[in-house]
Amino acid sequence: MLAIALGGCASGPGAPWRETAGCDLLSGRPETFADARMLELRFSQDGNGCRVTGIAPSPRVAAAQQRAIEALAASRCGAGAASSSIVEKMRDGVPVEVLAMRIEPPPGPLRCEPGETGGAGQVSVDISSSRMHPPRYPPAAARAGIGGRATMRVLVDEHGGVAAALVESSSGHAALDDAAYEAVLRWRFQRSGTGLVVARVPIDFDPG
Repeated sequence: MLAIALGGCASGPGAPWRETAGCDLLSGRPETFADARMLELRFSQDGNGCRVTGIAPSPRVAAAQQRAIEALAASRCGAGAASSSIVEKMRDGVPVEVLAMRIEPPPGPLRCEPGETGGAGQVSVDISSSRMHPPRYPPAAARAGIGGRATMRVLVDEHGGVAAALVESSSGHAALDDAAYEAVLRWRFQRSGTGLVVARVPIDFDPG
């Protein structure tokens, strides 16, 4: 399982973070932390911080993306969402969820540099935890013989808990993706090091 280190904090002189690299608080390449189920997700920097806008097919997906961005922001110098909303709108006659967030750095002289390292270490699933909370195969999908693999990107906190999770690669079926997401939220992880780390977890659904 692959661990990814997220950027950390530094203090010192330089241009104010909010004016130069606010979106770098999301690990330098924020687009790599987009849930595969999102229809759109955009990051833009302005003088008030990093603005995040997105369109999701359901409230569940929008909330998952929102939670992941907030966790990533908090891992970088304690940044936070100055504003955040999820609103249902119609798009081409279909209801969608519109996500809007503005991430700001914390007050004070702290700033984050794109190349710096925060959390680092190895991470793996606690087997006993995953056995206690296995993914629930959606009955309708099982009856229809529908299977697939959903690969999850799990943000693991310093205590081995799940700060957030995303669908990195979809199974091709929303019900299976949702089942994988709900399962990993209840898992524990064994890890070393400090800070937030990321685990990639493939989950297979085999109808037999």
